[in-house]
Amino acid sequence: MAIRLLIADDHELVREGLRSAFEHTEIEVVAEASNGEDAIRLALSGLVNMLLLDLRMPDRDGFEVLNELKLQGSELAVVIYSHVDRADFRTRARQLGANGYVVKTAHKNDLISTILSAFSGEDLWRLDGNDEI
Repeated sequence: MAIRLLIADDHELVREGLRSAFEHTEIEVVAEASNGEDAIRLALSGLVNMLLLDLRMPDRDGFEVLNELKLQGSELAVVIYSHVDRADFRTRARQLGANGYVVKTAHKNDLISTILSAFSGEDLWRLDGNDEI
């Protein structure tokens, strides 16, 4: 099954760079959101099967998006993509159902690998030495 990705980040330049990074990969960017409300709407639309989610966005932040998706019973694979590298953020993201967490300073190959692994159902938290759970 192909990965149909929703990128949720409030910075257009970040979204453009991510689209470029995913060219010639198994990851197809099919939707973008610049705020939390749009991220929820698009995540639940059935158009996508994977979400790359920033934590700091207008309207509703990434944690609120994760919580709403959980409340709605979504089984969408979600990878957090944030500039914040804190164990408490990773722990909260995991508790709210995120499949993985990548810091924005990571190499593009690490991001792509994380997305592919999360989509395939691999337990990425087990491999995360920064997680405090």
